[in-house]
Amino acid sequence: MPQLVAPVKTLRNECVVFTGKIHDMVRRDAFRAVRAKRGKPNKHVNDMTTILVRGTSPFWQYRDYGLKEELVADKIMSGLDIAVIDADSFLNLVRHNKPAQQAKTIAGIPMSELVSIHDEALYAEDEPVPRGSVDEWTGVRNRPEQAQLRTIHLKGKASAKCCICGNKFPASLLRPSHLKRRSECSNREKRDQSNIAMLMCETGCNAMYERGFISINNEGEVVITKNGQTTVDLRRKLKELRGRKCRNYSVEQEPYLDWHRRTVFLG
Repeated sequence: MPQLVAPVKTLRNECVVFTGKIHDMVRRDAFRAVRAKRGKPNKHVNDMTTILVRGTSPFWQYRDYGLKEELVADKIMSGLDIAVIDADSFLNLVRHNKPAQQAKTIAGIPMSELVSIHDEALYAEDEPVPRGSVDEWTGVRNRPEQAQLRTIHLKGKASAKCCICGNKFPASLLRPSHLKRRSECSNREKRDQSNIAMLMCETGCNAMYERGFISINNEGEVVITKNGQTTVDLRRKLKELRGRKCRNYSVEQEPYLDWHRRTVFLG
């Protein structure tokens, strides 16, 4: 089985699935090429899949990727080891035996955040965060800090609700946003992973919080800026959020939120 950070050097015994068009190669010939390399082509993504070959398509469900790739991302989050390679790399592998580099993002999520997000055997929610400088971590058993935050706040779910707007999004559009700017956090605060972050959507809430257009008061409600440097459309969006009860707010988060209100919030 290919390693998630290593090039794919062989298709032998690999279960290969294709998504999109592989340049001028029709799907039947792609299947034959896999079989010629002692691999096992398949039409559908399942728990036996080990390689997804990403081509191109104008008909994908999401502009840059399709449902098969989204399913692969979910399976990687559940702990499966699946490599994603592009069409050029696949053709170089089957035609010239050149190792295929793996994709850096899958379904819009960086691999560094995606790998084994839901693998409780590697990181349990109640497992103590390691000692030492967080900036020196290679992650708990090689898992990066952001992946740990995603484990704690997403809890392995393929979708969840944004803590600010309350709308439900796929995991790829949610981010555990630091309530206090990470660069300003002490090492102790960085380790307080249950309280230092909240899930915010990448469709606007995360950006508005980071830029100070919104904050959260000491009652857990969204407050909006009165600053005049906004637009009509932004103002409309802010009014929709004003007074919303923030999901998962707790008093333990108050020191970080107080810093944000005093330092970042435009008021």
